[in-house]
Amino acid sequence: MSVEMLEKVASDQPRPRVSVVLPTYKRAEALQHTLPLLLAQTERDIEIIVMDDCSPDHTANVVKSFADSRLRYVRNASNLKIPGNVNQGIRYSRGTYVMICHDHDVYAPTLLMELANHLDQHATALFVQSGRYGVRLDGSENGVRWVMDYAAVTSGAKWLETMLRRFASPVTGLCMVRRSAFETYGLFDPEFGWSSDVELWMRLCFVGDVGYVPKPLIGIRERAENERFWGVNWELVDEIFRIHKTVRPRAQHAAIPFDSAQDFQKRIDRDLLINFLTMLVRHDATKLLEAETIIQRHGSASLVRVFDIVRHVPYRGLQTGARLLNRVRKKWITYREAL
Repeated sequence: MSVEMLEKVASDQPRPRVSVVLPTYKRAEALQHTLPLLLAQTERDIEIIVMDDCSPDHTANVVKSFADSRLRYVRNASNLKIPGNVNQGIRYSRGTYVMICHDHDVYAPTLLMELANHLDQHATALFVQSGRYGVRLDGSENGVRWVMDYAAVTSGAKWLETMLRRFASPVTGLCMVRRSAFETYGLFDPEFGWSSDVELWMRLCFVGDVGYVPKPLIGIRERAENERFWGVNWELVDEIFRIHKTVRPRAQHAAIPFDSAQDFQKRIDRDLLINFLTMLVRHDATKLLEAETIIQRHGSASLVRVFDIVRHVPYRGLQTGARLLNRVRKKWITYREAL
């Protein structure tokens, strides 16, 4: 695996404490709400780099309407997508710490200061995340919170073991990272597209520890139904499986425990089946071809044989079966909770 290393900042350049990299595409309206939250941070020694990935809207005008010397607007010459746009923003950064922020989420005023202080206090931690809470499209809280009982610092080996035993990452892309980590261990790997952050966290776990601030400092906004991450995204499913298959041999060499190859394949099959049924329940008929490709690429021989039979069933029949299974699943969960 070969990834690009970040160049060091020249010694004669001024260096803010925190660089915020804010990749954006076609979300001018969202930026009107996000930028004030970042500019109002209690940590004042910051730079905010808005990376516009060739938006066709008025993103530039929105950014330029904020008269603040800490704010920098960069429009790419071509559409770099993710993680290319994020990597480009990191190249422009000069801060001791680099914080990746999304253009539509909500940020507590103390977010940057608390995460930077945490890295100051824990020298072995290469990156740090905070607790989160859910936000509806209208900006109101939806009552969901993810504030875990993780230690202030967890060894990278222990954290990696946890990540390898599940496909849902316990870390989001909203982390603060030491710039020195990007300089020494590399930027986000374009090979893994939208899931490149998951691979980066795993990569850093081999060489450092993971910090955590148990406060809900970031509000994660729900996805609109017309966004690419609403529903089942087979591209992401494929990326996550490829990341795990890439990292497992290195983890084995480092004597980091994880499940057997047989159990790993069972997890893959189970995840593929759940995603396929979810796709049917949500009427995503347009994704059948994608599903077939990913199931054939990652599924066991048994699952592929079953799918070869299932794909000849009329779509309406598949939907009916999926809805029935979903009702049975919900009744089973209710029954187990009542025991």
